[in-house]
Formats: sequence, structure tokens, C-alpha cells
Amino acid sequence: MARKIFVAFDSNTNLGAYYEIMSCEALSGYDKNPFYDLGGLFTIRSQGKEGMKNWVEKQLKGTSVVIILRNDETESFEWIGYTIQKSIEYGKGLLLIDIREDSGNKYEIPVLEGYRAFNWYSDNGVENIGKWVEEEAEKRKKR
Repeated sequence: MARKIFVAFDSNTNLGAYYEIMSCEALSGYDKNPFYDLGGLFTIRSQGKEGMKNWVEKQLKGTSVVIILRNDETESFEWIGYTIQKSIEYGKGLLLIDIREDSGNKYEIPVLEGYRAFNWYSDNGVENIGKWVEEEAEKRKKR
């Protein structure tokens, strides 16, 4: 059975990067959260805070690794913070991927202790994301 991954992102600013990553060949063998278009995302958001919490919890169920897409605005998006908090609480693997093309320093955005961060562009995410997912899943399994 394929590993299940959940890609969390700020739909206001990261939708293009989300689509690029979700369609990446290196993730083709993984069980991923469903593709969402803006209409689907607005439907989820319209359910209010409890609906969003339930949706995040549902996405995390059975997930090995959570991928957080980060840019300058990500930290202010409350559901990213909630997803990170729950991922850590549940012992999920967590990858922080900086999706800013012009980021001179991939660690400008704070890295959570014990978790790794990568830049999608300078760390060649297209080819390496599958390896990152596997490494993170194995690391969490050993804990």
C-alpha cells in the first residue's frame, strides 16, 4: 500500500505551487489528498472553523507525511499553523517546502526543531520530493 501524504497550503497564494507539486512524477505512487480547485476549497472554508478542523483531521488520518508549502504569507494562514500543530501532536512526518523561487536563503522562514526544510526550486524538488517523503516517513517510524 502506498504511503499517504497530505499537502497543506494557503489557497490564497499557493494554489499554483500546490498543483505543480501534486502532479509531480516523483509523487505518482503516493496516496495523496484529493486535488482541490478553488470552488472545492471555498466549499470547505464555508463550513466555518469546526468544519475546517474536521477537514484537517480527516486529511491527517492515515497520513505518513504532511507537506507544508511555505512562502511569505503562509505563517499568517491559521489553518497551516493548526495543521502543523496536529501533525506534530500525531507524530506525522512533516516537510516544510519553501516555494519562493527567488528565496536566497531557504531557511529564512523558521524551521521547526527536528524537521527539515527545503526550497522547491534550489533543492530540485521535482526530482527529490519522493526521497524527502520517504526519509521523513522512515525517520518518524523509528521514533
